[in-house]
Amino acid sequence: MRDKTANPWITDDERETKIKQKAITASWSGVFMFCTISLLNKWLGLNTNDKSPYLPDPIAAILKENVELQVLLMLFVMYGIFYLHYRRKLSA
Repeated sequence: MRDKTANPWITDDERETKIKQKAITASWSGVFMFCTISLLNKWLGLNTNDKSPYLPDPIAAILKENVELQVLLMLFVMYGIFYLHYRRKLSA
């Protein structure tokens, strides 16, 4: 079935590919910004607080020891957010 509200020159497969490409680009940009801010916090000595005021202690300990998990978690969350955003934007 064809979507009558969308652009007629873009098929559903092309639209889905475009949505995924935009979501991936935006999420990786967000991860890059997150890593840059984290690096600046380390250089400026702003992350000296041992206890996280926002996370439970076991989760904070795991994320503090495994920075890769932080980056992957941030990547998947941001990808989902941007995927939904661009899906709505391109469906209108």
